[in-house]
Amino acid sequence: MRILFISLFILVGTSIRSQVLIIDTATVSKVIFYDDPVYYSMGDLNGPAVSLDFSIINTTDSVFYLYPSTSTFFLEFSFKGKGYVSKEHPLYLVTFFEIEKLALQPGESYHLDFGTSIFLGTNILYKETKDVYDYSIEMLQVLPTIRLTYRDKLSELLSKGIEHVKIVRYEYTSSMGNLPKLKQKAGKARSDKPGTQAK
Repeated sequence: MRILFISLFILVGTSIRSQVLIIDTATVSKVIFYDDPVYYSMGDLNGPAVSLDFSIINTTDSVFYLYPSTSTFFLEFSFKGKGYVSKEHPLYLVTFFEIEKLALQPGESYHLDFGTSIFLGTNILYKETKDVYDYSIEMLQVLPTIRLTYRDKLSELLSKGIEHVKIVRYEYTSSMGNLPKLKQKAGKARSDKPGTQAK
């Protein structure tokens, strides 16, 4: 199954307005989660985690300006014919969002990354209590459809695909968290991620 993840994605990113937004690497983790009867860790039932390393590249022969303080990222994907989109404003990109104006010289790129629990807030996330939560099939269908959009007051850049997929901790257990559970067994999905909706 892991080999399928890596071999299926050799897609080159592209965008509009001759500027390029490329998802260089998507790092996937916690695809299979084993619920430990004794321990838990934060976010156990949030489903698979996906971290995106991406670059905005100026492919023109003139200076291109970004306006990060007015910007938002949108993460989109499809599953079983239904589209999902979430508005992403990661706290750890706060320094980027504080920049008023950013100049990219011809051929220059700007690298960013952020992670998300991609199924949190969707009906893809398992709601019933399980001993093993296996999202392998879901991730195989979703990964090729992931698109990232950068939007500020003057520009909109859309990725077209993922160049590389990396697997880290494909299988995960709550015993890694080292937090003792209370008497009741956790089994319900955590609260929804704001902004996620089906198209």
